Amino acid sequence: MILTCDHGRGDKVKEEWTSHGEKVEGSNQIWIAVMGPDTKATGEETNKQQLYQGQLATTIAALLGYDFKPVHPVMKPINAIPGK
Repeated sequence: MILTCDHGRGDKVKEEWTSHGEKVEGSNQIWIAVMGPDTKATGEETNKQQLYQGQLATTIAALLGYDFKPVHPVMKPINAIPGK
């Protein structure tokens, strides 16, 4: 299971959590949670590499053994598949 959100809310000024958008600092940051029988439980982590929401479709397809090739440009999958 992969869970995420479509946009961030920022966390610099907690009073701004009532709205979102490009004017709210940090609203460009989102989170992702992954769990499943082959996913090691490691708790909250941070990455040294920048990951993007645009990588999710190709990542999900790769995990299912598919090569996602839509007509629009997409990003490469997140390198989360052991041995690949």
